[in-house]
Amino acid sequence: MSFLTLECATKCYQLGSTQIVAVKDISLTIEGGEFTVICGPSGSGKSTLLNMLSTIDLPSEGDYRIDNTSVLNMGDRQLTQMRQKRVGIIFQSFNLVPVMTTRENVMLPGQLHGGRVVPELKSRAETLLEEVGVGQYAEHRPDQLSGGQRQRVALARALINRPELVIADEPTANLDSDNSQKIIALLAEMNRKYGITFVFSTHDQLLLRSARRCVQLVDGRVVEDTQCSNKVDATVNTIMEAQ
Repeated sequence: MSFLTLECATKCYQLGSTQIVAVKDISLTIEGGEFTVICGPSGSGKSTLLNMLSTIDLPSEGDYRIDNTSVLNMGDRQLTQMRQKRVGIIFQSFNLVPVMTTRENVMLPGQLHGGRVVPELKSRAETLLEEVGVGQYAEHRPDQLSGGQRQRVALARALINRPELVIADEPTANLDSDNSQKIIALLAEMNRKYGITFVFSTHDQLLLRSARRCVQLVDGRVVEDTQCSNKVDATVNTIMEAQ
C-alpha cells in the first residue's frame, strides 16, 4: 500500500477577482522511505505541492490520501494532530525562535504535541542535536550559530516527534556549497538510518544529483518523474568520506 497518494489534485487560490491555479491535476504516489526531490522553475508550484503533502493546504479538487485515508475527510483538529505526530517540516529560513536555546527550539514541537514528560523530551532533543553534529551548542541561541548549524538544529526539530514524513522547502537555499553538501549527506543518512520519507523542493544541483527520485514541475503540472536509485548513495558516500 502506498504511503502518500495525490489523485488528480488541483490547488487554486483567489487573488482579488483573479483565480490562480498553482498546481493542476497532479497524480503522484510516494512510497514509505523514499528520498524524493521536487524540482522546477520558480512559480512552477513546488511550494504548493509540498504544502499539500504536509496538509498545510488541501487540494481544491481531487484527493490526497495518507495510508489510504483521505485527508479531505479530516477536520482541522484531526489534521493538526496528524501533522504534529507524523510530519516534520524544515523551513527555508529555519524559523527558529530567537529567544530560545537550540535545545528548547528542538523540544518545541514535542511540547506542542504533548504527552511526553519534559526530561524525556529534553533527553531526546539532546540526542538529536548530537546526531546532527551540534550537540555542543545546546545552550546557544540561533543568532550565535552559523547558517549550517541552524539548519542542523532545524532538522533535529523536525525529527523530535519521530515523524514518518519530513517535508523541506529549499533546505539548502541559504547555505554555501560546503554546508549544502554536509546537510544533504545528513538528510540522506537520516533517511537511511530511520526509514523516514523525505520530500524536498530545490534548485540545488547537488541535491538534484543526490535524489533517488526527481519529480519535475512546469506550470503546476508534473512533466517528468524519474527514478535514479543509484545516484544518491554514490554522491552521499563521496560527501561523507570528505568530511
